[in-house]
Amino acid sequence: MLKKLTVTCGLLLAASAAMAGLPWPWMPLDSTPFPVGQGAHITYGSDRIWGMFPVEADSHTYVYYYSPLPGRGDTNNPNVGDWESLPRGNSRWFGYNLAHTGMTYQWDKSLFIIGADTGDGEDTADGYLDRYVLARDTWLFYDIDEEEEFILDEGACIAYAPNLGYGSANQVEGYIFCLPGDSREFWRYSINPDTDIVASGIFPPSGSTISDATPLFRWTGGSVLYRLQVSTDPSFGLGSCVIDTVVSATEYQISGELDNAQYYWRTGTPNGLNWTWASALSFTLEYGFVELDRIDKKVAKGAAMAYTAFGGVPSIYVLAGFRTDVDRTFFCRWNINNEDWDDLPYTPRAQAVGTSLTSRDPVTGSPGWFAVAAAFGQTGSGCHPYGYDDEWWEYPDSAFEDFPRTLGPGATFVMGPDPWCYLTPGAPYVGGDPTKYFYAIDPERMKRKKHKDRGGSQAGDVHAGSRRAQVIASDHRIEVEYQLPATAFVRAALHDAVGRQVGVLDAGRQQPGTHRMSWNQDRGGGKLASGAYFVLLDMGTEKATLKAVIR
Repeated sequence: MLKKLTVTCGLLLAASAAMAGLPWPWMPLDSTPFPVGQGAHITYGSDRIWGMFPVEADSHTYVYYYSPLPGRGDTNNPNVGDWESLPRGNSRWFGYNLAHTGMTYQWDKSLFIIGADTGDGEDTADGYLDRYVLARDTWLFYDIDEEEEFILDEGACIAYAPNLGYGSANQVEGYIFCLPGDSREFWRYSINPDTDIVASGIFPPSGSTISDATPLFRWTGGSVLYRLQVSTDPSFGLGSCVIDTVVSATEYQISGELDNAQYYWRTGTPNGLNWTWASALSFTLEYGFVELDRIDKKVAKGAAMAYTAFGGVPSIYVLAGFRTDVDRTFFCRWNINNEDWDDLPYTPRAQAVGTSLTSRDPVTGSPGWFAVAAAFGQTGSGCHPYGYDDEWWEYPDSAFEDFPRTLGPGATFVMGPDPWCYLTPGAPYVGGDPTKYFYAIDPERMKRKKHKDRGGSQAGDVHAGSRRAQVIASDHRIEVEYQLPATAFVRAALHDAVGRQVGVLDAGRQQPGTHRMSWNQDRGGGKLASGAYFVLLDMGTEKATLKAVIR
C-alpha cells in the first residue's frame, strides 16, 4: 500500500516576518562565549554549531559548540540553546592566537581547523591542520610545515567533501580541500578512517586506495613463519623493497611512514632455504596533502569555499577573495569527479570584509534546490544574502532580508539544522572591536525573486517543494506525482542521503495534466535500500527538491 510522505523544503521559501508576529526574521541568540573578530568562524556538524574564536588578548584560540534545543520550530522562540565547552579542557585548543584560519566539519564525525601560529609576530609561521574527533574527544594534529607542503597566508580556507566511492576499494573516508591563500595553489587532504575495511582477512586489499601511511598489513595463512615484502616495483627487483621482514604472525605493523605511491606487496612461507610466494597484491597510498591543478586566479583575503553535489556534480565552489580594484569577484568550482576547474559567472557584487559561502549538503547529506548561498560582506548598510544555482540572484530589497548588523572581520553566515541559518556579524569594520552577536534566521521567511532564465524569458519561482508535486513511497519504491499547468520538458534525478545520484528519469516534453515517474526494480536499476532520498524535479519553469524516506 502506498503512503504519502512529507515533502521536505530545503531553504528560502516565502513567508514574512509580519505574519509570524516578529519585528524581523533575524532572532538574537545567546552571545558567543568570546568576541568574534579576525580569524573567527562558525560551522555546522553533528547537530551543533561549532565556533572557533582566536582571542588576541590572552593569546589563545578557543573552540566551543552551540546546541540548539528541541522545539526550534516555535517561531516565537526558534533556536534557544547554549554555548558549551569541549570535555576535559579541550576547548583551550592552542596556546596562541591563530591567523589565516579555516574551519569545516566532516559530517557527523570530526571538526577540522586550519591555522598558522603567528605568536612570534611573523605572518607566515607554523601551519597546522587539526582534527577534533567527536566520538573520542580527541585532537589529532597534522603539521603542514613539517611536511614542507605549503604556507598559510591571507585568504586561507578549507572545505570538507565526502568520498562518494568510500568502501573496501577506496578507503579514503573523505577529503579536506584547501586554498592556502595569497597564491593559486590548491590542495587536497585525504582523511584516514578510524577503522580499516579488511577484505577477506587481507589489508590493504588488492587494487585498493588507502590513506594510512603506517598501515597494519594483514593476511591469512597457516604457517609459523612469514616473509613480508613491500615494493614500488611489481617484480620486487633487487633494492626496490621498502619493507622486507620476517614475522611469526599474520600481520605486521610498520614503524615508519610510507611515501605516497603505488605499492606491491606479497607474503612468503619457508620452503627449505627458499620462500614460496603468494600472489602479489597492490595498493595506492594517498596520505596527507596532495597538490591539485591550480585555480585560475590568485586567492586573496576573504576567499571562501563550500561543498555541494548540486545538479549531481560533487564540487567545491570558491569565491576567490576581494580586491579594491574590481566591482565583481571571480567565482568558480572544482569538479571533484573530473578533477578540473569550471569558471562560473562572476559575482553580482564585489566581496568585502566578512565574506562567507555555505550550502545545505553538510546539514542534510544532499544538496538543496540551489548550490550555495553567499554573504559578500560589506562596510555599509543594506547587505543581504545571495544565492546561486546556475546564476546569481538576490533576496528582495527589504529590511526583512538585510543582515541585522554590518558584516566585518570574523563574520560567518552558515546553514544549520533545517531550515535555520546562523550568523555571527563579527567586528563591524577592519580594526574595530570584535563583537559577541549571534543570530538565527528561519530561511522560510526569505523568498527568491523571479529571475530571467537563459533564454531571457520570465521564469517561475524555484523552490524546495511544490504545490504541484508530491512524493509517494512504498517498500523499495519511490514515485513522484506532479501537475503541469502548461507543456514542459520534465526531468528528475534521484540522490541518496550522501549525495550520490541513484538514477535519472527524463520524461521529455509532456502535455499539461497530472503525471507520474517512479524508481523501482523495473526502472532505474535494483532495489532501493532503506533510508532517505532526495528527488530533484525539473518541470521547466519550476523546480523542486522533494524528500522521501523508505523504511
